[in-house]
Amino acid sequence: MSRTKSAPGNVITIPAPADVVNGVPIIIGSQIAVPLATALTGVTCSFAVKELHELPAVSGAEFVAGEQAIFDVSAGLFDDHSATPATGDLTGACIAWETKTAAAGGTILVELNAGVGAVTA
Repeated sequence: MSRTKSAPGNVITIPAPADVVNGVPIIIGSQIAVPLATALTGVTCSFAVKELHELPAVSGAEFVAGEQAIFDVSAGLFDDHSATPATGDLTGACIAWETKTAAAGGTILVELNAGVGAVTA
């Protein structure tokens, strides 16, 4: 193993950049993170930043496996690749790995940070 390797990278532990709730995705820089605990701003918290996660989706969004999943920051939900991102939404970072229409309150299987994200200006 390389002497420069610090950790596998699926989970990072850093001070929470804002108040976070266990399991509710947030944007950190141009990537998405899922808090593994509830924490106040500045309190050390672990975040999932890789792998596949079942996360809440916009009702009626039509996902195609292998296509981009857009994180709608105002709703805290994932939307399909054909959605028009609004200010603050994260594009390019996540991939949907299911082909389905999300029902109200439904979820979608999302790969976190599979690409370089961009926050819509």
